[in-house]
Order: sequence, then structure tokens, then C-alpha cells
Amino acid sequence: GDILALAGLELAAKDDPRPPLAGVRLVLARHLETLAEEEHRGWMDVRLKNGWRRCDRSADANVRRAMRAERRSDCLVAYQDLPEAEREKDRDTIRWYPRAAALAGLKIVAKSQR
Repeated sequence: GDILALAGLELAAKDDPRPPLAGVRLVLARHLETLAEEEHRGWMDVRLKNGWRRCDRSADANVRRAMRAERRSDCLVAYQDLPEAEREKDRDTIRWYPRAAALAGLKIVAKSQR
């Protein structure tokens, strides 16, 4: 919800009288970098609150598995310092929001003026 608000959007129950926003994917695309950066920040906050620590990147899959088991991640850095492939994961998460909302029985609408 907080991330959607950055693009002037919000989650609503399916029975909310407001219609789902037509073109929501275009709105998300227009704000993609800002939203992806905030998505990453939230991901980091959860990890850090759960005792995760930053570590150096490794190309070895076995080392990466061991790092995760020890609650260590090389992605606990600012969004702009992530490798492009990791930033793309955050962008994909944003692109998935409409589907995730639907699966949760919600819809994305224009933010109410309250």
C-alpha cells in the first residue's frame, strides 16, 4: 500500500465502489524506478529486522546457498548499488502488483482525496 501511494494509487477491497484503475500497468511503468527502489528498501528492512547481514557477492551457487542459510545477503545495499539483474527483480515485483492484488481479493484504484 505505501509503495502504491508513491504513484497515487491504493489497494481497495473488491466490493469498494471505485472501479479498478484502467491502465494501472502504465501508471506503474511510469513510476517503476521509484517504486522498485522503495520495494527494495522494504525488502531490506524486513531482512535487517530479522537479523540478516550483508556479505560479499559470490558466483558460486553453493556459497550463495550457505550465505542464505546463515541469513547473509549481498543485496543488502542501496538500490542503485545493486547489480542490474537484482534491480530487475524489484521491477518485476512492481509489475506483478496487479496480479498479486487480484489474488488477494483486492484491486488497485486511484488514491482517494481525503
